[in-house]
Amino acid sequence: MNVSPKGGFEELNRDYDLYDLGLSALWGGKNDTYKDGKSLLSLFRNLEYKKDAKAPEKIAEELSKDELLSLYKNMLSIRRFEEKAGQLYGQGHIGGFCHLYIGQEAVVSGVQHCVNPNDSIITSYRDHGHMIACGMEAKGVMSELTGKIDGYSKGKGGSMHMFSVENGFYGGHGIVGAQVPLGNGLAFAHKYLEDGGIAYCY
Repeated sequence: MNVSPKGGFEELNRDYDLYDLGLSALWGGKNDTYKDGKSLLSLFRNLEYKKDAKAPEKIAEELSKDELLSLYKNMLSIRRFEEKAGQLYGQGHIGGFCHLYIGQEAVVSGVQHCVNPNDSIITSYRDHGHMIACGMEAKGVMSELTGKIDGYSKGKGGSMHMFSVENGFYGGHGIVGAQVPLGNGLAFAHKYLEDGGIAYCY
């Protein structure tokens, strides 16, 4: 997709064939629907939002007060968790690597707000925020970071290797880019099973 240096999406139109193909491959067809019944493709094709500098305010107006508060609480929970994780890492209580998600909380909070129960989530090594946003218990994530048996990977995975199939979270992967082919596999599984699920690959 071509995006101009000024942030415009004027070139998006001529990329529709490739764009449609990508959406179709990921979401099993152009008629898959979002939770309010709108076509996913129609949401992405809505260029008015992309051309409008005030689009974020317009989108926020469509959310209820409770939804906005939920998003804020989620972002704040991730920030506080990561601050504590950074502190414990500095004190030597967390071994190995510890890639924090500070400053990116809004990304996963916003995307996860659109996720349905049968969707799949996969990401790279900077994954603590994704786990919390997926509904995984902060205590279980911190236990894994500190190598305890009650962690999500029994204390053996550490910062970059946690999973929770119950929450649709398939890792945390330490190898750069490893989540991309795996994410494609999850997307193919949804398409093969025709369950309407989406694979979100961060």
